Amino acid sequence: PALYIGGLKVQYGAEAVHRSLLRHFSEWGQIEQLRLIPSKSIAFVRYKLRVCAEFALEAMHCQTLDNDELINLRWAFEDPNPKAAEEAKQRLQEQLVEAMQEAGVNLSNPGYDYPADYQAVSADDVQWSVDEEQPDPEDAGKPYRQRAAVSADYPNTDTQYGVAPPSYYAYLEGLPQAEGGGGAAGGGG
Repeated sequence: PALYIGGLKVQYGAEAVHRSLLRHFSEWGQIEQLRLIPSKSIAFVRYKLRVCAEFALEAMHCQTLDNDELINLRWAFEDPNPKAAEEAKQRLQEQLVEAMQEAGVNLSNPGYDYPADYQAVSADDVQWSVDEEQPDPEDAGKPYRQRAAVSADYPNTDTQYGVAPPSYYAYLEGLPQAEGGGGAAGGGG
């Protein structure tokens, strides 16, 4: 969320106007970017949060800055220049990569190594079915539920993961079984 600021008096120096804008507009929140265009006597201020920009718009509307210039303040339009938009997007991506690297994230191999014998399920193996009746009376009038069933075998993932230690299997044996599970705790008739 950016604000357009017009009516600036730049004859006192661009640096002085820039400092004045920073001082007056930083009261309303963290400024992400302040761009002064001295040749047109305008500036753009972008806040990190929209709520800060809204406060600044209300508080600074028709106010004066240090040189008694009455500023024209309103919401800024997005830049229609596609090259500028692409450059801004590229800068954001670069900032994200830098932040992730500073946080210790390894970006050298972001992909996933599938096992050599992995076979993905094809779309031909997926079969859709539709419920004939709505199981819940509250769902009356809503579209029927669709279900997908895969007719292909699940891939063998045993080679992807190591074998669990025996203590894990002992832990699983000690868990209570669900009703009808056939285990010692679940009863089995």
